[in-house]
Amino acid sequence: MMQRILNSKNLVAFVLAAATGMTLYFRLPFPEGNIFLRVMALRSPSGFEVLRYSYTLFLFSTPYIGSENRRRSHTKF
Repeated sequence: MMQRILNSKNLVAFVLAAATGMTLYFRLPFPEGNIFLRVMALRSPSGFEVLRYSYTLFLFSTPYIGSENRRRSHTKF
């Protein structure tokens, strides 16, 4: 059973990326107090929301993409 889970590299990459994303989410929250972001929120509320949600999305997706690229660079052609 354990060998089958370890062979499922996408599942392992997903779990590790989720754990990394949750850690980053709580340790590096979106800097809403930044003066430039406050001005952006006043001038373009929808643009600010897109930026805030993109920041959160990239906290989770970047570790997964990084693990996929690393895994592919070690494969032999």
